[in-house]
Amino acid sequence: MKILWLLAAGLATVLSAPLQAETPRADTPGMVPAQPGAAQQLAAAILASVRTNDERAQGIELTITKDFFDRSVAEDGPEEIRLPSGGLIVTQRRQRAQSIERAVLLDKKLRLETGGNGVVPPVVYVTDGVRWTRSTDLKQEVSMMRTEQLGGRVFDPREVVGIDATTTLSDLLSPQAIQNSPIQTDGTISTLTAEHPGGRVEMQFDSARSLLPVRSRWFHPDGGLVRDAQATYQWLSDRNAWMIKSLTEHYYDLSSNTKVAPAEWKQEMKSTFVSTPIERAAAEAQLAVVIPEGFHVNDHTLDSTRNRQLKPKPPTPAAPGFSWIWFLLAHAALLACGAGYLLWRRHRASPAQV
Repeated sequence: MKILWLLAAGLATVLSAPLQAETPRADTPGMVPAQPGAAQQLAAAILASVRTNDERAQGIELTITKDFFDRSVAEDGPEEIRLPSGGLIVTQRRQRAQSIERAVLLDKKLRLETGGNGVVPPVVYVTDGVRWTRSTDLKQEVSMMRTEQLGGRVFDPREVVGIDATTTLSDLLSPQAIQNSPIQTDGTISTLTAEHPGGRVEMQFDSARSLLPVRSRWFHPDGGLVRDAQATYQWLSDRNAWMIKSLTEHYYDLSSNTKVAPAEWKQEMKSTFVSTPIERAAAEAQLAVVIPEGFHVNDHTLDSTRNRQLKPKPPTPAAPGFSWIWFLLAHAALLACGAGYLLWRRHRASPAQV
């Protein structure tokens, strides 16, 4: 009965106003055994509810402020790292840092603008849900990539569960990942556990928030807690949908013991989101891929080559040691062959050959 209630509650909150969705459950916390297909049914309801919420939100512009704090840094300053080869890397460590990003959301589409604050060069990411396009002013190039080629960070602000661009909510709620998961309930909160190559993931979903994820705890394969993230949401009454409001992430240092997390976290990232609804046409215009004049386009998604150049770069100087004499002789030989061929054709077409 609990499973049926969760499925019905999740779908009902998508269609209801927040006051109706806020009604708490009266039952006590409990654990529903791993009945065949129970976790998969709940996962399907979660994904359907999240998808419906995203569709209702339509075009949203987000201003994202990220505040980073590192407890392991006593004071700001340079840090020297010696390499095994004898080299030296000097980095600038900071206890606190802040960055501001801008995003445009529309269904599965996303535009994310990072950097551009005078220290970090601006980079623009655009995705249609399948392929990503990255544009950077520093290299004056546009790169087309698959999700697994992006690197280790979460780009979609709505993906509060995963730790990188390849661990989306749909990945963690796949039948294979949650096939052995029990279902724990506590009021309006339901917890599912996914098994991932990177470790175990405990995810909490709130039926009072259209079954959106509100907490995620990643554990090392040995058992130690790596990341604890908690999200809050705001209700957009004109869109009848929820949108991310804040995300607090705590990271633990398991360098000395991967089985037990320290009592205190090492690093904290607090992200706050300011939502501005925009018209669908305006969102579509900002989500269009634009190649600035003079930029080069590299397509890394092709199976034949991961670095195919679609737009030729300016000619580069010849490699050292290349002889310009041989270059001229080769062209002279080609011209001589062409001239000989034309003379031969003219000789064949002359009256003397008739």
